[in-house]
Amino acid sequence: MVKGGGIGAPGALQSEISGEEDMGVSLYMDLSNGISGDMFLAAAAGLGVDLKALEDIFVRAGVQLDLESVEDKRCGITGTRVHVRADGQQPLRRLPDIEELVLSLECSQGIKERTIGAFRRLAKVEAGVHGVCESKIHFHETGAVDTVVDILGAFWAVEELNAEGVLASPLPWMCGSVSCEHGVLPLPAPATAELMRNKPVLPVNMDFEAVTPTGALVVDQLVQGFAAPQGRLQKSGVGFGEKDKGFNGLRLFLFSPREEQTDWIWVLQSNVDHLSGEEIGVFIREMQKAGALDSAHLPGVMKKNRPGGMLQVICAPQDLEKIREAFYRHSLTLGIREQLVRRSTLQRKTAVRRMDGGDLAGKSFYLKGREFWRPEMDAVIKKARAAGVTVAEFLNRLRDR
Repeated sequence: MVKGGGIGAPGALQSEISGEEDMGVSLYMDLSNGISGDMFLAAAAGLGVDLKALEDIFVRAGVQLDLESVEDKRCGITGTRVHVRADGQQPLRRLPDIEELVLSLECSQGIKERTIGAFRRLAKVEAGVHGVCESKIHFHETGAVDTVVDILGAFWAVEELNAEGVLASPLPWMCGSVSCEHGVLPLPAPATAELMRNKPVLPVNMDFEAVTPTGALVVDQLVQGFAAPQGRLQKSGVGFGEKDKGFNGLRLFLFSPREEQTDWIWVLQSNVDHLSGEEIGVFIREMQKAGALDSAHLPGVMKKNRPGGMLQVICAPQDLEKIREAFYRHSLTLGIREQLVRRSTLQRKTAVRRMDGGDLAGKSFYLKGREFWRPEMDAVIKKARAAGVTVAEFLNRLRDR
């Protein structure tokens, strides 16, 4: 969300709050040594998340539990272990029981919805694996309150960290077997394998359950992409699992976004003097339809003192061939100059500003650790018409706020 502040330059709002601590961060999960629900919470605690607040969410709902974080060391590396201890024998829970418990907790609506969605996803996977209806699934090994804490806690921790994106490394592909209620099963366990579907994996020499069903569910529900992170590393945390085999630790990294990023674009240009104003308008429209990043006509005087101008089109590298073809077809020019150019852009995101009469859509971006906001012109036009004023009058009011 954009913090308050007045307008500096026309069309751009500058936040009164500055500093990198106000910038959203991204979370990177190093899955190479496995993941489980408690490993994720432990690594989040290593990043500074106060798990006592998570414990209080359950206690206030009448679920008595103790959420303990302790220091542990594996392979000479210090990390965190998390123990969840609940009072009394936990019942076998079906999906409606899980949903009822989650809805009783005092946390954000978004966390509740994502947690319920995650358990519905798990129920569907379990039903498919065992060949039964979802209504008959009871979470025998994942229905205890500690797993509800793990799943809800993962969404809660991401919210506490103010992480706007979650990336991860490939998942480890295990060997060996695991004992469960249904007997001895090959690794990865069937439900885990289903949750790993369409995700990148790498073979590893691990003959134990390094990726648990709960851990696979966390990855399935949180991770937006499997790629290396970009930005400035802020801090890291290590969460160890209960298996004391090798490192068996999940590493979480927080990155602040890099204000400036670079990429490559193609710039296509052609000088023309044979197109009318109407034809140039059609050309610009057709370039946009073809997928150009931008297009323009720069007027000038051509050879033999003829009025004309330069057509300029910018496109992404993967679109060069189709844009070139569209350029020729819709201009009938005899030649195009093409240049691969390095481009620098500022990180931006869609953001909404609260104001009288409803929200105003726009984009926020960062520059020198400060946040700026610029309204979308289509949104401005709509708001101005609704208020019965001109766009100029509306923007003037906006600047005075």
